[in-house]
Amino acid sequence: HARALMMAQLLREPCYDVLRTKQQLGYIVWRGLEISCGVVGYYVQVVSGNYSAGHLHARINAFLHAHLAALEAMPPGAFRQQRA
Repeated sequence: HARALMMAQLLREPCYDVLRTKQQLGYIVWRGLEISCGVVGYYVQVVSGNYSAGHLHARINAFLHAHLAALEAMPPGAFRQQRA
């Protein structure tokens, strides 16, 4: 669970900044972490009157793939600094 919590923390600001402010996908952009029966899930919710669910899904997936790759490439020192 610790890695998922760290990921959620690190993606908190970029999720809103990229999907809401820069890409202007919707008027509500929310993300969260849920733990149910020992299973950890991360979700992103975008409410939009301008884009289809398919378009939003594709943009959210692109955001997650790009940012998760950056997290995986994060040097151990930077990761430890974020933990503190």
